[in-house]
Amino acid sequence: MASRYWRGGTGTWSTATTNWASTSAAATFTASRALTTLTVTAVASGTLAVGQTVWHTTNTAIGTILSQLTSTEPLGALGLRGTYQISASGTLSSRTMSSATVGASAPTSSDDVIFDSNSNVGTATFTVTESDAVNCRNLTISGLDAVMTFAGSGSLAVAGSLAFPASNLTNSYTGSISFNAASSATITTNGVALASNLFVQAAGPFTLGSALSTTGNLIISSGVTFNSANYSIASATPNFDVAATVSLGTSAYTPSLPNLATASLGTATGGNFTFNLNTASTTNYILGRGASISSIVIAGSGLGTTVAFTGSTPGSNYTNNWGAVSSTKTVAHTIRFQEADFYSNGGPPFTQHNFTNFNLSGTSGNQLTLTYYTDAGGSGAAANLVQTSGTVSVSYDTISNLTASGGASWRAYTSNGNVDGGSNTGWLFAPPATGNMFLMF
Repeated sequence: MASRYWRGGTGTWSTATTNWASTSAAATFTASRALTTLTVTAVASGTLAVGQTVWHTTNTAIGTILSQLTSTEPLGALGLRGTYQISASGTLSSRTMSSATVGASAPTSSDDVIFDSNSNVGTATFTVTESDAVNCRNLTISGLDAVMTFAGSGSLAVAGSLAFPASNLTNSYTGSISFNAASSATITTNGVALASNLFVQAAGPFTLGSALSTTGNLIISSGVTFNSANYSIASATPNFDVAATVSLGTSAYTPSLPNLATASLGTATGGNFTFNLNTASTTNYILGRGASISSIVIAGSGLGTTVAFTGSTPGSNYTNNWGAVSSTKTVAHTIRFQEADFYSNGGPPFTQHNFTNFNLSGTSGNQLTLTYYTDAGGSGAAANLVQTSGTVSVSYDTISNLTASGGASWRAYTSNGNVDGGSNTGWLFAPPATGNMFLMF
């Protein structure tokens, strides 16, 4: 295993074999080397000069330019195409480099990639562009003495841990990142916002070492063990396989679902989710396959949005524990719950929705519609809502096709702006009758 560094200037983390550069990216060019003779066949930018250190973008330092031997340019112009005498070895930032410390080829899944204060010239800013499909074991960026920009869109596969620093790192990288560790690994971004789809694919276990934020999706595959360590998470769509072990503890999770997206929570435990639905007239699905969530808040400004809580598939029965569920939207919207007999023609049909605190209400003039979710394969059975204790009290809701049970008192008094839309069981739409009692003898 070798530790591989990017050294000096702005360049590309790549498997290319023809890209060369000189100190501080003064010149970038195509060349070949034979012992101490460097033959330059094309210059992309800048000029070469005596005293410059030359290196190859596979991270190997070549040496220092001692003199220009020949020129193949018209009129013999110097510093461009031609041959140069270079020293047999050289230094960059007062550090001797060799394949043992730098690496002479692109990293593999057995190699650590490290960027630190030795990765730039002096304290100059520098950019690492990940342009290919690249593998590494641990990716560690730490101890930077200048701003590093991580750029590119090639895919990155990390077979170990990932660690970013809290300062001196600018991220514009948009490629996908796959985490493939077969043993314990950590993902630590230290506040660096990502713009990548994140695929957690091997068993791990994986543990967050800091809050995690990406504008891409978070996909956790079958057989993976993932622990948020109570750090907050923000992503586009969460997608947890039903056979993944996802422990979210007290983490705040903020998905930014696009239209018609499905947040697949699988069998996840814990987590306090806030779904910000800001686009009007969109439909989003919250799917559990035996999930046990701490809380879910439906939020956002989108008028007419629909959220569907779903669960069962043909041949499978699921009870989802949604925890404390509430809505903070102040515009009209709809929340649906998958009916109990959704797949009446496809196998054992049963979906149950459990709550610790059902608190879904609209506002005056902005009714919340609560109803079941069905399709052509369903039987039309009402959805099962269960809360075992306490009092459920909602307002400004239009309720239909919902069966409420479990021991709690389910109150949707019409005096509080609620409407009985029909086919409901277990709801109180009017307070119990009260009056004077007389004893007759």
